[in-house]
Order: sequence, then structure tokens, then C-alpha cells
Amino acid sequence: MGADLGRCPAPGVRSLHFSFRRLWRPLCVNAPLRIAYACCLVKAAIVGGVAALWLAGSASSAADFYQTDFSSFPVGDDLWAGRDGWRTTTPGRGWSGIVDNVVPGLGRSAFIGYGRPLTSVARVSRSLGVPAGASLSSVLRFECLLGLSSSVTGGDDAFALRFYNPAGAKLAGIKFDLGAENYGIWIDDGVTETEAIALLVADSVQVLSLDIDFASNRWWAYLDGTTVFENQPFTATVVARVPGGFSFDWQVASLLDPGDNWLLVDDLTIGAPDLRLSIQETPAGTVELSWTSTRAASYQVQVSEDAAQWSNLPGALIVAAAPRADLRFEDTASTLTSRRFYRAIQIDPAP
Repeated sequence: MGADLGRCPAPGVRSLHFSFRRLWRPLCVNAPLRIAYACCLVKAAIVGGVAALWLAGSASSAADFYQTDFSSFPVGDDLWAGRDGWRTTTPGRGWSGIVDNVVPGLGRSAFIGYGRPLTSVARVSRSLGVPAGASLSSVLRFECLLGLSSSVTGGDDAFALRFYNPAGAKLAGIKFDLGAENYGIWIDDGVTETEAIALLVADSVQVLSLDIDFASNRWWAYLDGTTVFENQPFTATVVARVPGGFSFDWQVASLLDPGDNWLLVDDLTIGAPDLRLSIQETPAGTVELSWTSTRAASYQVQVSEDAAQWSNLPGALIVAAAPRADLRFEDTASTLTSRRFYRAIQIDPAP
């Protein structure tokens, strides 16, 4: 069901309140992705007497690096930063906070915009949660719900999601510009901004999903599963390319006339997908293996009779051009044995 969004400031108070104004596209009701990041997770399955075993990528934690739906945050202006590691150094009042049920059924969400910042860039930021020194065996996956509401009064501004290394140096970002001159989605590699091919749809709630490969310096972006950009250089800067923090920014075109546009954020998850192998028996009695790539890399399927000594399956080196690729391999020799273990080994590209 669609919902309209509007704001009705209380008399004498510049605050964020909502009444119905515009018809919003129906909100996707699918649960946000919960990413399992396991440490040497081993599982086995038996299909037609054939055993399949797979190994997930190693990591320091079995949990997401960070996840929030803002349900534990108090509702009100200026109540986003200062909790759960979120911070801001931007002066002003009422330009960020927590709202409740602004989209029916969504519950509490964070917002940035609408209020009165005293600087041209208002920012709320926090750490990505990646442990210091951690080596990512897959991409870093960043997902959240984003809702952009355009201005009714005031100017048209821009909002951005940006990423930084642990020293606070900017690496890259993605900008949503509501201004008439530069309306659209822009890719920021830390040096140059380039317009993306995807169209910017304001006054709607969408799932933003990013895959960032720090090792190969590439990244991918999707809105509701539609490609925004793919396999683009992540950062053109010369600073250390290491995951550190991120921020949601409001770039105000004119402090004399800031727009009452704003950005909604909810169901935020940061993690790293693991490598999981599925197995099924075909009508011909062979075994078909399938998995989803965790990064642009090669994947070697290996086989064992005892789950101790492994060898490469001939012809089973599968190349994925991007994360999230659906990969398959059929082992036609599986009919010759009653017991066989499988695993897929990710062979990372050179940094």
C-alpha cells in the first residue's frame, strides 16, 4: 500500500512532523538481508548417497559488522547522533533525528534534512564495524532502506552516503542530487563525481545495496535490485584503502534557503557474505552444485573421498565477473561413486 509523506510543523517550532502529502511507491515488505559471516563453517549434505561438504570463508565473527532498524532509538529531533556509535560535529537544530511510522508499518527510522543546519554540509557518521586488521575474503556488503523526499518549500539539495578509511580520509561515495541542474545519482571516487546511468526516483522508498571490494578497488550498487552501476573503480585517492567509517550527508545548496527535502534511513546492515554450496541430484543421477559468488573471482570446485585429501575437479574452475553471480557446476562423474565430498575454494584476484 502506498503512503503520502508531508510535514506540518507545530506552531512556533521548526520540528519534523508528518501528515500525508504524496503517494509513495508501495514499500517492499521483504525482510532486510541478514548476512552470515562464519568462521570456518563446515556443513555436509547427502543427496542420493553422495555427500557434499562446503567451507565458508574465514572471518573473525559470525555476526554482521553492524545492523540496526533504529527500533531502540528514542523518537525526536537530534536523537540520531549520540547513540549506538553514531556521531556528528555539525551544529544546528532539527536537521536529523528519529521518526516513528512515517511509512506505515516501517516503525522507527532515522532522517537527515528538513531542519536548520548552520553549515553547508550536515553529517551523521559512524564506524563500519569492521575489526581493525581484518582481512575480508569477500566484498563488504552495505544495505539499507532509503527514502528521498523532495522539497515543497526552499531549495533543492543533495544527500550522500560516503565512506572513509580509519584515519577519516574520504574514499568514495554515492550522491543523490535533487537540484534541477544536477538532478540524478552521482558516483564519487573521492576525486571526481560521475553521473550514474540509473534514474533518481524521489519520493519513494527503495533498498540500496552496495558491494565494495577493497582488495580489487571495485564496487557495485543496486536500488531495489536494479543496477545503479557495476564494477566501477571504488576510490581514485592515494590514501589507505581500508574500511573505516561512513556517513550520511545533507549538502545544502543555500543556507539562506535550505530545502525541506530530507532522507529517510532504515534497516541498515553491514557485513560480508560467506561462501555456501548447495547440492541437488539431477534426473540423470548426476550432482549439480550451485552457489553465489562473494566477489569477482575464480572458484575452484574440489572433490574428496574422505573429506581429508582434496583434488580439483577437471573443468570445475568457474569465473564470476561480479559479486552475487549465480554459479553452477554439474559433476557427471558422481554416478561412478557412492560417496563423494565437495567444496568450493575462492581464488581471489590479485589486488
